[in-house]
Amino acid sequence: ADNNKNDNNNSNNNAATSSAQGNVADAAASAPGAHQPALGRRLMLSHHIIAKRKREVIREWALELGLASFCKIGWPGVIVCEGPEDSCQEYASRLQSLRWQHFTIRGEEVVPVGPGQAVDDLRVLPRGVQELGENDMSRLAEICREAGLEDLFKTCLK
Repeated sequence: ADNNKNDNNNSNNNAATSSAQGNVADAAASAPGAHQPALGRRLMLSHHIIAKRKREVIREWALELGLASFCKIGWPGVIVCEGPEDSCQEYASRLQSLRWQHFTIRGEEVVPVGPGQAVDDLRVLPRGVQELGENDMSRLAEICREAGLEDLFKTCLK
């Protein structure tokens, strides 16, 4: 009974957050699994992504967490991911824990799941993980633009 009470309180708290951006703090304040489902997106920027092992874990963790992800290797390194908000939070946290010369979350979007919808209904990126080459920044921009995520992509240019 106590869990249901917490679920209702957390759902009410998160129901008020309807903006596509800036709701990460609200979602993070809820215990995993105890908040309103939401789709999350992140754009993360690194000085570079070259190391073989880092590239492997970027891929492995995205697959493990059920995220769609694009990783542009080289200088700079850019990772764009999409999936359940709690998975996006976990992915970003894991990546931040790695040793980086510079790593930051530049863009984030949180889209609440409406009544009768599922997180997967809101996805705009294709499932799976794709690594893009060192010279593929324009290709990543095109992928984001075609998916309606141009504003998210532009956060890496600031």
